[in-house]
Amino acid sequence: SLSDGTLVWLNCGGKVRFPKVFDQGNRNISLEGEAFLEVASDSTKPFIIRSDAATVTVLGTSFNFAVKPQGAELTVTTGRVRFEGTFGAPIILSKGEKGLCDNPNRTLQKTLNADPNYLSWKTGIFEFEGLDIVQVAASLNTFYRTKPILVSGLTSGTCALTAHFEGSKIEAVLDILTATCGLKWVEKEQYFEVTQE
Repeated sequence: SLSDGTLVWLNCGGKVRFPKVFDQGNRNISLEGEAFLEVASDSTKPFIIRSDAATVTVLGTSFNFAVKPQGAELTVTTGRVRFEGTFGAPIILSKGEKGLCDNPNRTLQKTLNADPNYLSWKTGIFEFEGLDIVQVAASLNTFYRTKPILVSGLTSGTCALTAHFEGSKIEAVLDILTATCGLKWVEKEQYFEVTQE
């Protein structure tokens, strides 16, 4: 919780730098990694997030911002956000839109957010609609980090999963995943392995 009432949830490995109390004229922070923010509304002071890849400016909204090795990704949950790369003109994103900043290719683009699981790392809620098992495991690993899921000996297209998980224990998720796809899982010392039966 920041001094202006803004709430920040950091994903694993994320870092945020902020003053104990914001200056009178601004609300500036810096971010490395991924965070979800609910920015307190203040029309007199824009809230600015700076990173090596991009800059985000808002007055009051909620969004997910991920700084990646090759750029940044911003997905707006509520309100409007100004998204700016280190090149070109900024874009304005609204609820349900995603901005992608690709620094090596010097592109900044706006698309509709098609990923229902973009906040799963924070909420533990997953929606899968015919998603390939390899992609399902990658998505689940954003939340279940203590022991990640490793899919061995299976290629994309082996099985598509349609399921909803909310606050489920990893073992229950693995039971449903493997029963649906005719697979098996075993717990290893540092990970869960999913393989053919």
